Amino acid sequence: MIIHRISMKKARIFPARLFACLALSLIAFSTKAAGVEAATGAGASPTNQAAAEAPVPKSVFDTSTPYKDPFFPNSTRKRVQAVVTNTVVNLSDPSQYALKGLSGVEGQEVAIINNRNLAAGERGEITLPGGSTIWITVLKISQHSATILPDGQREPITVSLPKEDW
Repeated sequence: MIIHRISMKKARIFPARLFACLALSLIAFSTKAAGVEAATGAGASPTNQAAAEAPVPKSVFDTSTPYKDPFFPNSTRKRVQAVVTNTVVNLSDPSQYALKGLSGVEGQEVAIINNRNLAAGERGEITLPGGSTIWITVLKISQHSATILPDGQREPITVSLPKEDW
């Protein structure tokens, strides 16, 4: 049998702490019960009542047109139909090409044409303002312009930087 010794100092404080805890819990319980009775009484104010629940909104999905499911891209439920446009693009029109900048050192110049970096003598695919893509070859890059040759064309086109960028 194990006997615990409690020091005299602890023995005197323990009943006082126990009494204080019981008194506080009794006070808390009685005030809570009185508050519940007051709220449920006939004279209860509307501010103490629970708010009415708002209806939960329902999601609405428009599936009348074909779409691509981002979570299941290989799904065939609603296949996206490709839009085919038969627009004729004039490749010899210089307004189709925008020279946005020139950089590099002499002998290694790079032109930014329709947001694509191309060096002199390089061939690359660019996107035109209408969305179609074509291949061009950069023939020459000078101080404020670049000379390009679109595929299928015989005459080169010179594209210049805007005057305010000089």
